[in-house]
Amino acid sequence: MADRRAIVGLGNPGVRYHGTRHNIGFVVVDGLGVELGAPVTAQRPGAFWSRSASAEFGEVFLAKPQTFMNCSGEPLAALLAEWDVPATSVLVVHDDVDLELGRLKLKRGGGTGGHRGLLSIEEETGTRDFFRLRFGVGRPDGGQDTAEYVLEAFPETSGEVLGGAVGRACRGALDWLQLDFEAAMKSVNTGREKPVEPDESGC
Repeated sequence: MADRRAIVGLGNPGVRYHGTRHNIGFVVVDGLGVELGAPVTAQRPGAFWSRSASAEFGEVFLAKPQTFMNCSGEPLAALLAEWDVPATSVLVVHDDVDLELGRLKLKRGGGTGGHRGLLSIEEETGTRDFFRLRFGVGRPDGGQDTAEYVLEAFPETSGEVLGGAVGRACRGALDWLQLDFEAAMKSVNTGREKPVEPDESGC
């Protein structure tokens, strides 16, 4: 059986944020819960979570922090201590405005790119050496503020692209569990990044 690992989707709690770009991590983790037969419904302070164990994927914990994006690291650090899972064995699924809608990138470590959920995890776990599955949501057109943009729902016209990308993200996360990182990365990474403008800090 593979090592014990965790996959964490980032987002904001509550009906107000359901279906928004910032909550795509929740969507992917919910999809993984279905794939692994472990719906992410168990509750503990600050998070929903579930556990599965199989010969195919090993022991896997899924989590959706419920303390709002900027404080995601607090419940995650508590869960990792409870589960005895090191932060270096965690895959974080999050929205990324520097990738076109539906583009995916799997990587390990690196900066936060201004993403405050990642920053919180880095601060609370004491490391940036965790895995990330970046889910492209694109950048706003015109002068719209990025923070406002990610808190809006995806347009209905993006349904087909979005659904396909969620499916590929779930498959990529399962590949991360089942295959070595390099093989999983090659199967997931697609498309190109858009350059980050110097004055943009993300959200």
